[in-house]
Amino acid sequence: MTYFRNTGQQYVYFIKPKGACGPVKIGLSECPEFRMKSSGHWVPIPLELAVKIPGDRFLEGRFHRFFLDCHSHLEWFDMTTKLHSVIERIKAGVFDYDELPEYSKPLRFLVKDKLSIEAERAQ
Repeated sequence: MTYFRNTGQQYVYFIKPKGACGPVKIGLSECPEFRMKSSGHWVPIPLELAVKIPGDRFLEGRFHRFFLDCHSHLEWFDMTTKLHSVIERIKAGVFDYDELPEYSKPLRFLVKDKLSIEAERAQ
């Protein structure tokens, strides 16, 4: 497989373990296929590209915010019915991007806010 890089076009991608439901990595790259292959050096299971769409860090951030309730770690999210549905609708070309919240801040800050809220609720 040939990997093309430095095209200027970025993609928001959804990568998951091959033949399994999840977890799902939502990331951004000019070449998601290359990113997936290079991830194979530190992920102990084969991965597959579930779907990719043209986008930027703001679209990636909107997806991260949309799936914050199923955030696992870093850019990985547990597979939920909602996440599966979005992947399938993107594949079918019928996903409505207006469903996504507006971009607010990078994922690391969203997670910090989520953890603070959960800690307050536990008190």
